[in-house]
Amino acid sequence: KSLGGSSLINVMLYTRGSARDYDDWATMCQDESWKGLNMIDYFKKAEEALAPNLKQEWHGTSGPSGVSDVPYQNDLSKAFVQAAIEAGHSYIDDFNDWSKSQSGFGRFHVSQRGGRRETAYSA
Repeated sequence: KSLGGSSLINVMLYTRGSARDYDDWATMCQDESWKGLNMIDYFKKAEEALAPNLKQEWHGTSGPSGVSDVPYQNDLSKAFVQAAIEAGHSYIDDFNDWSKSQSGFGRFHVSQRGGRRETAYSA
């Protein structure tokens, strides 16, 4: 038994889903408060952007849950992303920056602080 829900057992990737998902929910529920751009403030309140490339427009700076770069990337992962770029695919430096396309290749950020897992319980 443990506390922290899926944040305790997942792979620690930090991703919100696309703004379009939230926009679709708003349409289905007939409730504009669910639109992606209306939800962004709630995401920002929950996170502390620890990775240097994360823009404050899309990320919080004082929330309880740390969002970090992956501290280590193996050579095969680097080669895979580089091959995708050379094949003409877009490089995505932040999958949670909804001002840009989320279609492409890149490295996800993780729910970590100081190299340690952050869970809903520990945050």
